[in-house]
Order: sequence, then C-alpha cells, then structure tokens
Amino acid sequence: MTGRTAIAGVALVLSGMSAAWFCQVPVFRYALERWEPDAYEVLIVSDGELSEKHSQLLQQLEPDLVSGSPVANFRVRQVDGSTQESRRFVAEWKVAHPNNQLPQIVVRSPDIKQQQPVIWSAELSQGNLNQLVDSNVRQQIAEELIDGTSAVWLLLLSGNEAADKAAKDTLQKRLEHNQTNLKLSMPDAQDIADGFDPKKLKLRFKLLTVSRTDAEESFFVQSLMHVEPHLSNDEYANQPLAFPVFGRGRALYALIGQGIADDVIDEACQFLIGPCSCQVKDQNPGVDLLLAVDWNSLVETSVNTDVELPPLMGLSDFGKPKTEALTDTEPTGVVVERKDSQDVATLKPVASKTEPVTTTPSAPNVVALPEADQPADIWLILLGVGGVGILGILALTLMIMKQ
Repeated sequence: MTGRTAIAGVALVLSGMSAAWFCQVPVFRYALERWEPDAYEVLIVSDGELSEKHSQLLQQLEPDLVSGSPVANFRVRQVDGSTQESRRFVAEWKVAHPNNQLPQIVVRSPDIKQQQPVIWSAELSQGNLNQLVDSNVRQQIAEELIDGTSAVWLLLLSGNEAADKAAKDTLQKRLEHNQTNLKLSMPDAQDIADGFDPKKLKLRFKLLTVSRTDAEESFFVQSLMHVEPHLSNDEYANQPLAFPVFGRGRALYALIGQGIADDVIDEACQFLIGPCSCQVKDQNPGVDLLLAVDWNSLVETSVNTDVELPPLMGLSDFGKPKTEALTDTEPTGVVVERKDSQDVATLKPVASKTEPVTTTPSAPNVVALPEADQPADIWLILLGVGGVGILGILALTLMIMKQ
C-alpha cells in the first residue's frame, strides 16, 4: 500500500466514523428527507431561432410561475447557433446525426463520474417532451417512495423469457424474506431531538418491471442504461438488470443477470435500511433518475440540506485562513439562452464564477488577557532573581566557613 493510498484510507475511515456517530437514521429515509436530486442537462439544439410553435413547446419546461417549483430535476439550455462556437457545434451535430431533424432535445446525465454522457436525443415535439418529463413507471416509483417505501426494486426485462423469469422470482422471494427478517436502523436520542420522527420508518420493498422495448418508457430505459458505464454493451443485451431505487429517485447500482442473487440483494437491502454512515449525498453510490416530482412540497423534512462534514486538514493547510466561495448557480428547470460558446461546443454546463472571500471571526466584547509571551517573561525574571539570591547565599556560607 502506498503512502497516498494509506492516507486516503485513513481519511475515509475517519469521515465515516464521524458521520456514523452523528446519525442512525436509515439511509433510505435520510435520502428521502434531505438529498436534493441532481439535475440533468437538457440542450435544445436548433439551427437559428426557434419557431413560435417550438418556443411555445419549450415554455412547458419552465418552472411554475407561482411556486417557482421546477417541472423536473433538469436544466434547459438553448444552443441555436447564435455564436461562432455554437454554430460549429450545430454543424458538427448535423454531420454526426444526418437523419435527426432539428430542433433536437439532447439530454445529458448528471453523473459526473461518467463525464455526463448524452443519454437520449429526439426531435423537439410534444410527444417527446412528454416522454422526457414523465412516464407511468416513474409515477409508480415516486408514489411508493413518497409513501415511505424503503426501496423500489426496478427489474429491466431483457426479452429473454427464461432469464427474466428467474430474475423476477429471485427478487420477489428474497425481498419478501428481507422485508420480514431484516431490522431497521432506529434513530437515537440525538436524531429524535433533531426533529426526526421514528414513526415515519417503514420496512417495505416494492418490485416493478419494465420492458426495454416499451415505447412509452424509452427515455427512462435509456437513463437506466446509463446508471453505470457499459450497461448498454452487447454482452448485457440478453440479461435482465435490477436497480434498487431509494430516496428521491436515486438508483443505487445495477445487478446484472446472474448477479441478481440472494447475497447481492441482501447487501443492497442492508445498506439502504442501515444507518446513514455518510450524510453527504455525493459521497454515496448511485445516480439520480429524472422524475417530475416536487419533493420539497410532498415530503416533510426536518433538515433541508446535506450535512457537510468538516474537511480533514493536511499539515500544509493547518493555520490557513478559512475562505468561502461565492457562486452563481442557475435554478433547476430554468430555460436560459446559452452564452458560453466554448462550453456549448463541448457539451458542458456553464462554469460558475467564483471569487474567494477571506473571513475572520469578529472580536468578542471581553476584557483583553495578557499577551501569550508575558507569563514566560515573568517566570524568567523570577528565576533570574531566585538564581542571584541562591548564589548570594552560597557565597555568604563559604565566607562564614572560612572564618
């Protein structure tokens, strides 16, 4: 083990220990109450300004005028060729997708670990907007999670009837077993004092199925296939995939084919109903799915934000002044015109400008204490005086002895 690896491991253990001491609320419930879903990026790619018809379609994606609530967890950006770089992007898009009529809806995953890949594209139309925003299976998932279900297990059927049946039977039996035999992590006195209600806890697993060929779920199927890299590879084409979904629509990971087994199912279930050992969402596994749900109005929460753990300081950082960055962030769901041409060309979101601001604590109204070096000076003086006195006594003693 290298020194860097060892240090990283120690840091991970320490942060985990700190968080585990802080919260005993089950992962699924903590995520439901306190983890805001990440936003997908929806690019509206057009060759010039949108027509009145397409502009009216796009208005449907704007947040509610009264509440300000977004339609779903996405941000919308227009790429219309109004700048040199965006014109280049539109031209490249036409070459790469000659059969795709503009304007196009291009959707990117929020998963930073996968460099936010494009997961779906379609012509800008009413039907495709409906496909993007919501679907029957996603409504069922949301209803279960809002009702307090620990996790919705979603089985993506492959079309291989034997493999699909075996996976469904295994999931159904094991989830029923775990629902009966596992025990929930219970909040401690501190969690209850912080406002968490243990009556909200429900140990329940729900199994839903969706076909890969379901036309009404095509966007949702594609988003599931991008929860992890390579799930769309040919080697998995004839294998069922299972996704435990929890919190506000967060898919934990994919179980593939023969991996849909009792021990792997148990591991996922135990993690989801166990204590939330790390409360910061980004430090937990999973990818948020795109759901049209106003979670904040439907889920009663005691804390509205992630609990950030204090950073571990290295020796080089010790004693440095604390800085805070001011960032400009766009609200989820807001329709904006793309201005940053370089980011448009690379299909990256506009970077927020940050300016560090050094903050220092204000001085309290107290009587000033002596300087830190004053006590040391006093002791030196006393020691000096005492030393002179002792030397004087010794000299006097020697004189007396000589006499």
